[in-house]
Amino acid sequence: MADLSNKALALLLLIAIVTSIGTTTFMLTKLGERGAQGDLSGRATTGTAQTTFSINSQLSIRFINSVVPFGSGYVNGTLQNNCVMGTNNSPPTAPGSGCVNFNATVTDQNLTIENDGNLLANVSLNFSSNATGFIGGNEIAPSFQYLVNNSESGACGVIQNTSSGFKEVGATETSSPGARVCTRLNFTDTADLINIAFWLRIPEDASPGAHSVTITAIGCGDGSC
Repeated sequence: MADLSNKALALLLLIAIVTSIGTTTFMLTKLGERGAQGDLSGRATTGTAQTTFSINSQLSIRFINSVVPFGSGYVNGTLQNNCVMGTNNSPPTAPGSGCVNFNATVTDQNLTIENDGNLLANVSLNFSSNATGFIGGNEIAPSFQYLVNNSESGACGVIQNTSSGFKEVGATETSSPGARVCTRLNFTDTADLINIAFWLRIPEDASPGAHSVTITAIGCGDGSC
């Protein structure tokens, strides 16, 4: 009986040990599964997120002052056989004294072009007519001259065609696509404006009536034209 009791106790002890090992193994396995699923309390986790946007390239120029109003008047031949007037205080020739009643304040009203895009722009000007078609008359040769300069410092990388002074509107200006006047017009707000100044010589025998000319500014991307 003693031997049987000892054997029984040994068997019970073995069963208890096996059961304990099995239970421990099961618990560790379940805990590992929960940890892999992110449910284990106290474990640090990481994640990432982002916000995005894109900026489109925009080539755009515009006139922000698009009219030079010389007004209405006439040429007094008794004073002089022509009228010279313009929008720049350094005219190509001496102002004519024959001008009567034209707009005396037009000297401050140049045309102004702005680069309102976000790319450097090359700018050309196309004129619908030269002096003969715009002004007319032949007692003295009519003249229609223009000058491009920076309205804001550093706006235009290179002034072209009028860099040496006023230029008569000619065949290049009246043909497509016109005359290049600025290479690399900037687009930053403090340096994106150029001015176009004009001087006219009107002969005494220019025809009465309304006279007008259309000036078109053409922009293209730097390196593409």
